[in-house]
Amino acid sequence: MSHVLDNPPLTSLAGVHRDLGIHTPGASRYRSEISPFAALEGADFTALERIVDEAPVALFQVDRLPDSWRVVSQVSVIQMVCDEPLIAPEQTFQRLGSQDAANMLRLAQQTQPGPFAIRTVEMGHYRGLYVGDQLVAMAGERLKPTGYVEVSGVCTDPAYRGHGYAAALVRVVGSAIQAQGLVPFLYVAAGSPSELTARGVYERLGFRQRCRQTLTIVHKDPHPAG
Repeated sequence: MSHVLDNPPLTSLAGVHRDLGIHTPGASRYRSEISPFAALEGADFTALERIVDEAPVALFQVDRLPDSWRVVSQVSVIQMVCDEPLIAPEQTFQRLGSQDAANMLRLAQQTQPGPFAIRTVEMGHYRGLYVGDQLVAMAGERLKPTGYVEVSGVCTDPAYRGHGYAAALVRVVGSAIQAQGLVPFLYVAAGSPSELTARGVYERLGFRQRCRQTLTIVHKDPHPAG
């Protein structure tokens, strides 16, 4: 039997994030300015074709693509879940909102923590650290499948690393998730230069590896062969 975390966007888009998405029977996706994630209820790409635009979409559980679709890239990710209590640190971090979106996008583009768009902040609560008028670290919530919340956008400006900001921010965000009776989870890019360091940080916080998944970035080919 499939687990809800096998395809997190599916129940996230059907539930808490329904208003952030575009839907048709059999398929849903986030608005492209929010997130590239999409989900199929089965394997009906015809349904997804009705709601995609020119922007690529990101899918879990892709077995094969119709000829009219193309793979942009594939990323192997390690899914980690935290069953241990997370204790928020004494250090305080600023609540981030839409007024911080440009600074958040700039930091994400600099550090590449994963897909991040100008309206990603609307997916959940984000916290960050400013030094002067520069946002130097942040983390927040992204996908919200039933019973779980993803900790995402965890990143620190390279000039400010080594101070434990990432771990502290994960504790802040994760403890707030647990206070709601929900379970935090997150992803680490497998094979990336930061994989071992990131996994070590998260394991010390109480996260454990649940599985490895493949995230497939696809787009509808406007000029399919034939």
